[in-house]
Amino acid sequence: MVFYATYPTGGTGTFVSSINGETGAVTLVAGSNITITPSGSDITIAATTGGTTVYTNMFTLTSTDITNKHVTLTNAPTAPTDAQLTVIGGILQIYGFDFTISGTTLSWAGTDLDGFLASGDELFVFYY
Repeated sequence: MVFYATYPTGGTGTFVSSINGETGAVTLVAGSNITITPSGSDITIAATTGGTTVYTNMFTLTSTDITNKHVTLTNAPTAPTDAQLTVIGGILQIYGFDFTISGTTLSWAGTDLDGFLASGDELFVFYY
């Protein structure tokens, strides 16, 4: 499923004003074999299919994340090279060129994203 988010113009801060056309308070509901885990401004959605657990992490980057050039995933991917990273409002990033993963650390230090990301940018990561 693809979620389309819109952002309001004007005002201060970054926040989502609608998801797939729904506005106001939007509730995410976990279906069978799905877990939803909020942590601060991050949301992890995990699904178990045929014995493989699929994870998604959403990050709103802070100035500390930008300085450190990495974020911490909720789980270590079993196949890091198959992970998918999208900068919200941008395109799908390429493992090895735009980011790397070691354990639970997703890093963009020394990659094409280094110097491109800014505080407030949102990352969506899909992995298993």
